[in-house]
Amino acid sequence: MKNPKIVLLTILVIILAVLNVIAISTIWFRMPKSGPRHQPPFVMLEKGLQMTDEQRDDYKELRKAHRQMMEETRHKAAEIRRQLHHFANPQSDSIVRLLTDSLGRLHGNMERNTYEHFYKVRQMCTPEQQEKFDLIIPEILKRIGGPPAHGPGGRRGHRPPGNR
Repeated sequence: MKNPKIVLLTILVIILAVLNVIAISTIWFRMPKSGPRHQPPFVMLEKGLQMTDEQRDDYKELRKAHRQMMEETRHKAAEIRRQLHHFANPQSDSIVRLLTDSLGRLHGNMERNTYEHFYKVRQMCTPEQQEKFDLIIPEILKRIGGPPAHGPGGRRGHRPPGNR
């Protein structure tokens, strides 16, 4: 006859394995497969604002122009980074400063372009849509890697020291 402790441990391991499979299955099958959190940001905006066909067409043109401008800026920044990190030919401090300042200006341009893009989108909205826009935009900016949705530190109510 087998040792009762081994039998008990075997039964416990089997029970734990079955419970584990049930728990994982429950989590897996209850996860949403689609919905607002799985939509591209532009779809979230179109649906969230309930854009008209005309607004969708205008928005599509705005996105196309914005995307092209951002792509050109990214290519410029990549070229400057290649120059900056070309270690085979060490750069002088003044060249490094010039290149890093150029990268900073390009990054600032990208932020300004993104702001202007969303400003134009908001301007094409009705007053009711603008209210919805103001509620939706923090999530969209978070998804595209924009500024924190709730101020410095990204937390609600967080203020830097000295501003309390």
